[in-house]
Amino acid sequence: MQTQLKPQPLIERSPVVSSISILFSRKQYRCCHIRVPDMEERLPAIAANGRYYSFLKAIQGKQQALKIAANLQHRGEEIAVTQTPKGYVIWGWEPEADEIVRDRNRRLAKAPPSAAPSTPILDSPRQYRLCRIRVPDLEGPLSAIVFEDRYYSHFQVVQDLDQLQRVAAILRNRGDQMIATQTEKGYTIWVWEPGAMPF
Repeated sequence: MQTQLKPQPLIERSPVVSSISILFSRKQYRCCHIRVPDMEERLPAIAANGRYYSFLKAIQGKQQALKIAANLQHRGEEIAVTQTPKGYVIWGWEPEADEIVRDRNRRLAKAPPSAAPSTPILDSPRQYRLCRIRVPDLEGPLSAIVFEDRYYSHFQVVQDLDQLQRVAAILRNRGDQMIATQTEKGYTIWVWEPGAMPF
């Protein structure tokens, strides 16, 4: 009589996969933005254990995320995996990264309107949803909107398009992404918060 062996999940049997740790708590890391020598644009990232990891891929299933992470490790990459409400995120170590520190109190000046590309303007409240969020580098909630599954925190209200483009130019020079909403009082500028969570 032949004994049938129960199949075991391949993901659990791999010694590479078993060495991958998942950061479940936000206390284990913080969200940030970095720049690396071979790229001009800033990258969404996390800081953990004194290292910076740039965003690689978001995966819904745990086993699939671990399998991809194991393949990356096999190729010699050092990775980190975080858990989010929608699944898991894989991050790759950037040994030469520099963190971009944003100063919310920086004065907005000396940027001509012509320096800014066209800023997306949402002219109907049906296009977005008001909410409150929390971000890793600040205490307390922030007023925000949700647009296309992204959180944007409230930054400033301006009266006309000229002011809007001037502020947008400075924000882009700082590496921020933003959108604007049109109101009776003018335009409200909102800045993307990639590490935000609903409050």
